[in-house]
Amino acid sequence: MVVFSLYVVVISLCVVVVSLCVVVVSLCGCCQSLCGFCQSQCGCCQSLCGCCQSLCGCFQSLCGCCQSLCGCCQSLCGCHFLCFFFSLSAVVLRLSMVSLCGCCQSLCGCSQTLYGCFQSLCGCFQSLCGCCQSLCGCFQSLCGCCQSLCGCCQSLCGCSQTLYGCFQSLCGCFSVVVFNLFVVTFLFRIGNKENPS
Repeated sequence: MVVFSLYVVVISLCVVVVSLCVVVVSLCGCCQSLCGFCQSQCGCCQSLCGCCQSLCGCFQSLCGCCQSLCGCCQSLCGCHFLCFFFSLSAVVLRLSMVSLCGCCQSLCGCSQTLYGCFQSLCGCFQSLCGCCQSLCGCFQSLCGCCQSLCGCCQSLCGCSQTLYGCFQSLCGCFSVVVFNLFVVTFLFRIGNKENPS
């Protein structure tokens, strides 16, 4: 019964991810998919937030953008790792890096460079993957990490691609049931730790 319920949750999560893709496309009218649309994201973020000039390469201006998109954090960095639209009621599922990793206070600190941002995440992904020494400047060592997390791709970025290519390849990776099952299981464990009753 528990296993069946878990599968229902996983399937529901998959449906939410697919729905999010549809919502993003319909809301933006400028991106073809959820992942791998960095080039077209700029106009997308403009229409969604009305507060930033682009979604890629503008962490400073994304702070206000995240406020209006999530209604749950003051900025894109230093708040929550993921902000999903959960159903049409715009209820937000928030996964904070603090609760997810138990090791990082923020995503980028909103003042660090992209490299510094990922540098601070190194310990986080060490505990998540148990397979890479750092997240930043180490895409090569992250290959095995993505394999164990997703069970669906050989590397995080093809280990030689740019960040744009990286997220392109991750689009299919993170939509796989194996990863969703990992996330759900991890959240259940966190919930059990926070609510031992």
